[in-house]
Amino acid sequence: MQEMQGKEIQKSQQAVTACQDAMLVYTQQSFPEQWALAQSILGNTYSQLNHINEAIACYRSALTIYLSTTNPLNCLRIGRNFGKVAFLAKRWHEAIEGYNLAIEAVETSRSWATSESRRQEISAEAFHIYHNMVQACINAGQLEKALETVERSRAKRLVDLMASNDLYQSDEIAPNVKELLQKFDIAIDTSIRTFGTIVETLHATSLHK
Repeated sequence: MQEMQGKEIQKSQQAVTACQDAMLVYTQQSFPEQWALAQSILGNTYSQLNHINEAIACYRSALTIYLSTTNPLNCLRIGRNFGKVAFLAKRWHEAIEGYNLAIEAVETSRSWATSESRRQEISAEAFHIYHNMVQACINAGQLEKALETVERSRAKRLVDLMASNDLYQSDEIAPNVKELLQKFDIAIDTSIRTFGTIVETLHATSLHK
């Protein structure tokens, strides 16, 4: 097992070197897309090596090119990875930064979608991003931001339900999308309950001061 770990570490270190070499050729000025892709891959590799500072720095660099307004798919992917890495490291403010960019990308992707079923699918696949964003905000003491995120996700879900009423009646939504939407609803409800508990606790604490 230790030998396998050693081999994996060696592979990751080789990947770091390969990405760094690639960025000497594909510079930010001459080849911004390729440079951003290399930064993203480098961020993932640093994450595997548990080099959190380096991973976050790479994700931030990639996100200067992959904007939510122009390249939402890559922005969503990298923002989600950024948020997840920071969240697992309990670096709440940085998790909020990453997840916030991912949420902006989700909303752009939804606006670009050409069908209601695709918009549903995008929302459903992003349920854990909203949930983790709320939790990170609560842990960082940003309760207003947590509430804003809850209301934002609930509003999107309500619009989806209203717009897709006919789809539900005709049973055109794929079973896997329905399952994801149910998980999205559960995540929203969980976030609301968590937020409510935190607010009640803070209120009770303030009364006893």
